Amino acid sequence: MKIIKKGVMFFLKRPLILLITIAISLPLIMFGSVKMLHYSSTPEFCQTCHARDVNEVGGEYFSWAHNIHYFAEVECMDCHARPGIFHYLTTKALTGARDVFVETVYTEQAKLDTLRAVAVDPMKAAKAVPTETCLFCHSDSVNEQIRDTRIIKLFVSLRGQEDVVNPEYREEKGMADILVDDFIGINVPHDTHIDAGVNCVDCHTQEPHGGSLFNPVEMNTCFSCHGDLRNNTGIYAFLLNNIDNTNNLPDNEDCTTCHTVQSQSLDGVLAVNFGIDKVAGDYEGFDCVDCHDGAFGENYITGGEITSEKEMFEQRYDDLMDMWLEIYQGHLSLPYDQRDNFILLKNYIKMLSRDGSSGYHNVALYDTIFNKSFMVAHELQESLSK
Repeated sequence: MKIIKKGVMFFLKRPLILLITIAISLPLIMFGSVKMLHYSSTPEFCQTCHARDVNEVGGEYFSWAHNIHYFAEVECMDCHARPGIFHYLTTKALTGARDVFVETVYTEQAKLDTLRAVAVDPMKAAKAVPTETCLFCHSDSVNEQIRDTRIIKLFVSLRGQEDVVNPEYREEKGMADILVDDFIGINVPHDTHIDAGVNCVDCHTQEPHGGSLFNPVEMNTCFSCHGDLRNNTGIYAFLLNNIDNTNNLPDNEDCTTCHTVQSQSLDGVLAVNFGIDKVAGDYEGFDCVDCHDGAFGENYITGGEITSEKEMFEQRYDDLMDMWLEIYQGHLSLPYDQRDNFILLKNYIKMLSRDGSSGYHNVALYDTIFNKSFMVAHELQESLSK
């Protein structure tokens, strides 16, 4: 107490020194606080607790580092805190305090159980990754609305999300506006689902922590939710009580309502809008049930066996993906006249990845798409190397 009293008296008698001390200390404190906020928001900091090298709970850093969000430089706080500086700071304060408590007090098994609960409980998952954080990057209208109504950034940048301005950011990455644009090879009306109260993580349960570059929605997820709604039972019927539970849901066996890539593959017209003429295949005009025994039935023709054609398809796909990731990481440096090629390559890859048959639906068509893809990829690589 005597030391404090002496210090107060010293500064009271020397107001100029007091002002100089405040002038020097305040910026240093603010700078240190901002640096601490920024550092504690980095994936490397999060890794100190989420450090397991597995595609399971506790291995969130590991699984994220294998996902497209990693290569797009989308980090933890970009998804786990709502857009806006206020939400960022409150999330840091409240969630951060809770996480410190869990890390220091809970047993290892209790911590994993807590994380697992978020992964399986739709309500907890939606709190961990709010839908508006996804729409902030993946749509134009929500991005504009949030930017018009919230303070996104003050004087310094605390996370990458703050610099996301659509449509520029979205178009630069070659992404669709999920609320208005059609999707290549798959028909999923995102706007209808969101209007009904479905959260992004209700369907995209493995994104971005599924351990793969892309983690597509599993068909069982669609069937489970639609089944709940039809029967007025289960968690989704309870959560989505604002819609008619028999509201024109497609039948489980009506495959091509959603899976347009397969029907367009069989008919050879999948890539017509992207510079590839119709390529006839062996199964033009076939229906899904001509070869498949129901939605999850075994393929009558191949019986699920590993064929040389399948192995060749997957090897070519892996080689193409290696090239694309290299291009993607440097795509901001591409010459402007290569932007269309970058988006074209991304669209070709979507066609290849969404086929689901390793090219068996139309071997000739997918050979053509591969050839075009490698040609465009090589051109993009050459542009980056100049």
